Amino acid sequence: MRRALLVLTTGCWLLLVGVPRASTQTASFSGRYRLSLTFATNCQASVRSVSVSLDLAESPVDSGSEVSGELTAPYEASVGRFLLLRRTRSLHGPFSTLGGRAYREPITTVEGHYLMPWLMLDGAASSGSGRPRASGTAIGVLQVGNPGDEYPDTLGSCTARDHRWTLEPE
Repeated sequence: MRRALLVLTTGCWLLLVGVPRASTQTASFSGRYRLSLTFATNCQASVRSVSVSLDLAESPVDSGSEVSGELTAPYEASVGRFLLLRRTRSLHGPFSTLGGRAYREPITTVEGHYLMPWLMLDGAASSGSGRPRASGTAIGVLQVGNPGDEYPDTLGSCTARDHRWTLEPE
């Protein structure tokens, strides 16, 4: 009888105080990140990989959260769009310049090249210590050229299903 009373009393106390639980909350993508894009292995490109800096923010939505970002260069903040839907670890969404093919404006990469992405990213977030990171594959068109090119595709232009991408905190 004493044992049953002790279990009942302990159970009531835990309900009142609360039971510490392992946190299921994952770290949010926020702040400055570097998005690196690498051409698929079957693509011919003289530049294999390029990167851009983004300011990211993550906000909750009904089915998970949205990771959205703008390019860090003030004059390019409205040129490109980055938006990923995050469900636990999985990420999926577009990264592209605005407008149709005739209207698209290039993005200046960290390396000084012009980039015109038209990609759908798919990947996973990893949350070790510190801010989260992500990586995966991209489906679509990836074009890189030099500033001043009539159309920025002289260093590489390829449509593929297996371009690679990584997202790392800066």
